[in-house]
Amino acid sequence: MTLTGGPGDAGRLAGTTFGVTTAPGDSAAEEAARGLVADLGGRVAIIPEEMRVIYHASLVLGGNFLATLATAAGRLAATAGVPDPAGALGPLLRASLENALAHGEHAMTGPVRRGDVGTVRAQSAELSRLDADLADVYATLAVLTADSLQSAGLLAPDVAAALRSAVARR
Repeated sequence: MTLTGGPGDAGRLAGTTFGVTTAPGDSAAEEAARGLVADLGGRVAIIPEEMRVIYHASLVLGGNFLATLATAAGRLAATAGVPDPAGALGPLLRASLENALAHGEHAMTGPVRRGDVGTVRAQSAELSRLDADLADVYATLAVLTADSLQSAGLLAPDVAAALRSAVARR
């Protein structure tokens, strides 16, 4: 859970999943953790020690970097002349997140999902002109999206290859 140090933080804990790692076979520690999490209204996910870094990376990717992407999208919208980027992007971001959580790859939309190589190429080129780091993020996410869609059988291999080529850094 993301906590800001404000008065609303405590209310965010209810329904939150808490990753718990205990020494193997330490049922007393696991039971104590389960009780503490239950008292907070949370859920427990037992994470083996060797998976803690991966578990935390999943939270960073899904939470911290989601905020980074939303902020970057807001800056781009402002650059394009949108007077209230947060208001304009909010409904889209909320719907995208809810759909992704409910439907995974089947919820993916946009030019990569459509196999629109021209749009992906044009956006990549314009972002390269504006901000090389953001262009790199766009390219990486376009490739990740194409690969994920291809693996799910939702994008033909030749289209996925064309999309990867469209964002390849020269």
